[in-house]
Amino acid sequence: MVVGVNLGEDAKTVREFAREFDIPFPLLLDREGRSPLRFGLWGHPHTVLIDREGRVVGLVRGDRDWQGEPARRLIRLLLEGKLSAGS
Repeated sequence: MVVGVNLGEDAKTVREFAREFDIPFPLLLDREGRSPLRFGLWGHPHTVLIDREGRVVGLVRGDRDWQGEPARRLIRLLLEGKLSAGS
């Protein structure tokens, strides 16, 4: 599942942004800005890959092409359980 996390903005602003940019996944609200601390993040954007057991198995800082084949291959490996926190 893909979810986005918005820091500090209200629900109306986030809904308008998602509609304007046709974002197909849920956007969660973090009004207090606690999620970056939980994952050790600074700056935007970040992608945190979490396996089926809830373990962080990847952290990507900055923009990436998540539509391309390398990203799809990575996600496939995660979904098939062939990649874990120890990989």
